[in-house]
Amino acid sequence: MLIESALWNEINIAQTGRKLGINSDARYRFERGVDPAFMVPGLELATRLVMELCGGTPSENIVVGNAFGDERVIDFPLAEVKRLAGIDVPLAQARRILTHLGFVTAGSGPVMKVAIPSWRSDVHGKADIVEEIVRIVGIDQVPMTPFERGEEPRKPV
Repeated sequence: MLIESALWNEINIAQTGRKLGINSDARYRFERGVDPAFMVPGLELATRLVMELCGGTPSENIVVGNAFGDERVIDFPLAEVKRLAGIDVPLAQARRILTHLGFVTAGSGPVMKVAIPSWRSDVHGKADIVEEIVRIVGIDQVPMTPFERGEEPRKPV
């Protein structure tokens, strides 16, 4: 028996699914992205289940390509939370929030290193980290601040 555990490009899955009119559970899941770090553990889990139910002897895993994605570490100045969201969040609270969300943090100065979990393909930069912190602190804590209007009259929309 051959068990394949593969990763697919989310954009290709979504485009091909729309083009061919295919709606499936697999398309729904893969076009949103899956955790690349779970590819091999998922294969091992499936193999163990087959062995428990059917018996047999597993072969070695064969991994082709870059299975695990890139390690993403962002230098994150805590002042970005104030700049982008207008709220002060103490370093200890920001670190606690990010840790509970699966991020790994290092450093105790004004800039900390934040390692993005492999399953969070939606986090790419500092603004995404601010969004995660504000989401837990509470959007209701963000002060309502009007945009600068300037002196020129408004153009019709």
